Amino acid sequence: MSNELEISLDLEENIGFSDEDAAQVQQKSLWYKGEKGRTDRVAIVNFSDVSKSALRQLLRGNPKATVEEQRSVITRTKRALAEKLGKSVRDLTFGEQLDLREVRFLQAKAAYHKELGFVEIPADATSTDELVWRRVGEPRFYVYTILLVYRTDRDGDVDKEYSSKGWRLAPWRFAPEKLETLRRIDKGLREDGSSIAHVDLTLNCTDTQYQKITITTAGSAYYRQDPGFQRQVLEAAAVQSQRMKPFRQLDIDDVREKLGLAPPVVAPGSSAFDLDE
Repeated sequence: MSNELEISLDLEENIGFSDEDAAQVQQKSLWYKGEKGRTDRVAIVNFSDVSKSALRQLLRGNPKATVEEQRSVITRTKRALAEKLGKSVRDLTFGEQLDLREVRFLQAKAAYHKELGFVEIPADATSTDELVWRRVGEPRFYVYTILLVYRTDRDGDVDKEYSSKGWRLAPWRFAPEKLETLRRIDKGLREDGSSIAHVDLTLNCTDTQYQKITITTAGSAYYRQDPGFQRQVLEAAAVQSQRMKPFRQLDIDDVREKLGLAPPVVAPGSSAFDLDE
């Protein structure tokens, strides 16, 4: 399998009965949303590529590392992984290239508008564009990752023998405050030689509308105890991580049009924004 991710529209929309097609269905799961009175057993399964982890470690120790040094560490890392698995670098699958030592999270800034819904604000928005985004709503930061959600009863109980049946992947989007809760849990686990990457969590929802969720640990991750189960989950998660879009994405011109704003008035040779507009 090539390590270049190429996804065609036809492959996404046409599926059969193979295990690979079953994984495609898993990847299209809806965003996770807790249900009042229900407890879910989950595992966070969003991991970095080993190359990104190696590069991150290099730059932490040497922020001025040259391009050649960065390429060298990536090459060495992938070659070492391939050798460990008895494969060539080209044959490494997406799941095999994940660094399972630490779960990862992504960030996005968005605003809510009653007609547009949640719209993502580009990180590189110019000061001129920011004036338009403020008309959408108050900008807020969000964090998101990928959950493996086991099939359980309403109390979060799952028969360990059948934990690999009926699972689904669900991207999870939440406010930064929950990330701090997860950080504290991870810190406590690391004191005992573990981490959130190696355990399941229980998510108990007490308010569906505002997603008030209590997070606790639930023991060793079921999926990591079965090599076949783990491989299936990680391959699906590696692909889904490339597709996650936490909010609606609109071009700034589309936002202007949908809000009924006039185009910016720019004088010849100037990029000034007409504040009256």
